[in-house]
Amino acid sequence: MKVSYHVEIEPEDDGRFLAEVLELPGVIAYGANPDDALARVQTLALRVVADRLEREDSARGPLSIEFLCGDHDLDRVLASSAARLSEAAFARVWDNPDDADYDRL
Repeated sequence: MKVSYHVEIEPEDDGRFLAEVLELPGVIAYGANPDDALARVQTLALRVVADRLEREDSARGPLSIEFLCGDHDLDRVLASSAARLSEAAFARVWDNPDDADYDRL
């Protein structure tokens, strides 16, 4: 049997990333970057699935699990995070009194 789980990854305001397995309520994990968050949430999801399988009485054949997190989602997360992280640097450049004459152009 093959089971697919969808993972969403979002940047947090503190610079961390939050990953969530949509089909498993409560299975969320933080990571320092999108890949770290994905690895952590996959580990947690596998533990939850293993626990559920141990408690089931019915016999089950081999189980194949895949995690779906489209590259476009990761690209969007990375672009959003880069923009958020660069805001302070751009503010320092644009609000620099040494180049105030250029700002008025």
